[in-house]
Amino acid sequence: MVSQNFVAALAAFSFFIGSSASPCRPNSSLSSAATTTSLAVIETGSTATGATSTTETASTDITSTTEAVSSTYVTSSAETSSTALSSTAYISTTTLATTTTTVAEPEVTLLVNGGFDVSPASYDPWTIFSGAALGGSIGTDDTTVQGGARSLAIRSASSSTVVVAQVLDKTLLKADKEYKFSLWGQVSSSTGCSDGIYIWIDANNLSQDVGPRVHASGADLAGGWRYMEGSYTFTEAMLSGDNSIRVVIQARCSNSQKAWVDTAQLVEA
Repeated sequence: MVSQNFVAALAAFSFFIGSSASPCRPNSSLSSAATTTSLAVIETGSTATGATSTTETASTDITSTTEAVSSTYVTSSAETSSTALSSTAYISTTTLATTTTTVAEPEVTLLVNGGFDVSPASYDPWTIFSGAALGGSIGTDDTTVQGGARSLAIRSASSSTVVVAQVLDKTLLKADKEYKFSLWGQVSSSTGCSDGIYIWIDANNLSQDVGPRVHASGADLAGGWRYMEGSYTFTEAMLSGDNSIRVVIQARCSNSQKAWVDTAQLVEA
């Protein structure tokens, strides 16, 4: 049989142990081991049966399990990975090459209506100097052209020679200055216009050539435009006299054949 004094002492000791754990004691760790306290509760029951007294002690062990809740506070150290973005600005430098373009002034031709493109259609001031009496004729043509809208067509009759001319304004000319007389020529047949085309400058009614007579044969001119050019220089006497200075074009073709000239110019060399 357990002594009541022993039970009382055990209870007092348990109370002392429980009170020694102060709830205010600092705990460096929030996680602690589970504490199990066993408290023996003794129930005493008395049963009187006749002369015999029997004391039954029912001992019930009440196990009080105190589970310390382990709370783990995880401090999430937010590591900020700072990646330095290196932004490189590329400055594109464009060097503009300065090009100086010298625009050539258009050549000033001393001829009037050298392209035969005036409107209404006309070949003035070009005239037939000779050959008209034999049936020669001239006229503008818009079907065979080298440039512009029209050309000058020269027709012969009975294979006669036709001479076409334009009188120059002598006040526009300079003595001892070189000039270039040029044009484009074509003929309809190498045999029908075998003599082809001649060009030159005359200073006195076809009796005084200022320079060379430039010639292209019918074979050279048949089937396509050909360029013709000659160089000429005037003397002071040519420019100061009463004589007329003319640019001259000469062609001879048989009946139904034609010669064409276009883009005639007279410019300073």
